[in-house]
Amino acid sequence: LTTFILGATRFDRQFLPFLDVLSALLPPALFIMLVVAWWRPRTSTRTALWAWLAGAAVALVLKLQGQLLHMPLGALVSIGVLLIGSYVNRDRRLEIGE
Repeated sequence: LTTFILGATRFDRQFLPFLDVLSALLPPALFIMLVVAWWRPRTSTRTALWAWLAGAAVALVLKLQGQLLHMPLGALVSIGVLLIGSYVNRDRRLEIGE
């Protein structure tokens, strides 16, 4: 019965746009998780969050424009923001004494 209802309402057609947007947002998050796990002492959670948000926004905008390289460009923006944020926050961590 559940399969019939989902098929009758064409749930799959309504679910595909969500998966399409999700496919643009996840690669930057994956790269941030990998870099933070490898480079943990030098990054803060706040910097990682801002890096993911920047990369996800770039990837989503490029995806909506129909660009084919939205995933790698979003991941590169995320890594760039993470590196810049970690470098900028390095002096602040030394002042605080972390």
